[in-house]
Amino acid sequence: MSRRIFVVSDTHRLNAGMITALFREAGNFDCVIHLGDIEGEERRIRQEIERLNPLSAFLLVRGNCDDDPAVPFFRTVEFEGVKLFLTHGHRYINKVPGGPFDALASAAYGEGCRAALFGHIHRPVFETAWNGVALLNPGSISLPRQEDGRHGYAVLRIEDGGSLLWEQKYLEDQIDG
Repeated sequence: MSRRIFVVSDTHRLNAGMITALFREAGNFDCVIHLGDIEGEERRIRQEIERLNPLSAFLLVRGNCDDDPAVPFFRTVEFEGVKLFLTHGHRYINKVPGGPFDALASAAYGEGCRAALFGHIHRPVFETAWNGVALLNPGSISLPRQEDGRHGYAVLRIEDGGSLLWEQKYLEDQIDG
């Protein structure tokens, strides 16, 4: 069995891109993970997910622009025997000497996770840290900051046996018509 996870971050109350991406991926994911800066739109997004893919789970973490104390700053989840560290990232990025993601990689490793999924920087990241933890960021679907300005999200596939396949996607690459 494999799991397909729709991953998004940094919507900042601008939900049109996320709703478009959810519609395009409908039926193609088991879970939606939002990595923070949802800014109070949890209920609306949950309704869209239930409308388009009613059997999928919805997980989120709190970003620096979120204020719901019931939403955690980080969480660990496990799919197909693979543990993932979910965080917005603002509490970990550039917090220690060394690489900008060293504290994030250390936190994920300390929780026994193979990958850290994070947002905050509004640009995609797909790299492996010094300790073997995969660092994965879908970019922002609403306010991208990378040079090409494409609106990003990702689909993470976890195969039976533990392989991780990260597919970075952009709204602009899937223009209907």
